[in-house]
Amino acid sequence: MNKININVDMGEGFNIEEKLMPLINFCNISCGAHAGDTSEIQRVVGLAKINAVKIGAHPSYPDRKNFGRISMKITKSELKKSVKNQLLGFVQQLDHPKDLNHIKPHGSLYGVSAREEDVAHGIADAAEIFNVGVFGMVKTCHEKVYRERGTLPGDDQLKVAIKKF
Repeated sequence: MNKININVDMGEGFNIEEKLMPLINFCNISCGAHAGDTSEIQRVVGLAKINAVKIGAHPSYPDRKNFGRISMKITKSELKKSVKNQLLGFVQQLDHPKDLNHIKPHGSLYGVSAREEDVAHGIADAAEIFNVGVFGMVKTCHEKVYRERGTLPGDDQLKVAIKKF
């Protein structure tokens, strides 16, 4: 029998997490740059743990006004710093940093990183700090960059969850 893993973005103010958690395998929780806040992160992390759902961080461009849907031209260094800071704030809400399973960029950051290698590398730079993989799409810069980044400290390979449509 085939198994389907379901991955859902959460912590964005829609209050549907309690109903969805029993049905999913992975959740991507907003880090606060496009939606959510520390109390929302804590609430959703708690639900994920109760339901044995793997916890992912859902960083975005710093764009609450447009819900992270607008592309921002920032340098790779600025992007790495923004994503790193979002992840640091996110990890502080976890019982243990190892509770972070993955990263899945949100909105425009997800789309731009699929098309632009330097943006995908900026996300991979931040992911390497936390020794986690990045969820992305096949046949895009996600797949190319995240696979070519190679070995991470304490891990055999960069873990990549690739969506197939």
